[in-house]
Amino acid sequence: MSRFEESKLFEHEGRLDEISHELKSLKEEERPERKMTMFRVVAIEFKEDHYKVGEAQVNRNLSVGMEVTKDFQTDSGVVIVMTKWVDKKETRKDAHLCAYCSTKEEVIRND
Repeated sequence: MSRFEESKLFEHEGRLDEISHELKSLKEEERPERKMTMFRVVAIEFKEDHYKVGEAQVNRNLSVGMEVTKDFQTDSGVVIVMTKWVDKKETRKDAHLCAYCSTKEEVIRND
C-alpha cells in the first residue's frame, strides 16, 4: 500500500469515527426523558354482553391521557396494555398544586 493510500485510509477512519460519534449523540437527543406514571391492562372479551365494559375502560383511559402501548390477541378477545407518560423535566415532586392556583381575592381583583 502506498503512503497516499495509507494516508487516505487514516483520513476516512477519522471521518467514520466522527460521523459515528455525531450519530450516537443524535440518537441520545431524540429520546425524550419520560417517566411512566400509570400502567393499566384492559381485557376486552368478544362476547355480546361483555365487550362494552372493556371498551368503556379503554375510552376512559384515553380521555385521561393514557396511550395504547401493546395489544395481544387472545382466543376470547384482546388484552390492551395502556400507559401514561410524563416528561421528567416537568415532574416536580416538591410542587404543591395550591402554589399554582389563584386565590378568590386575586381573581376578583383581576376582573
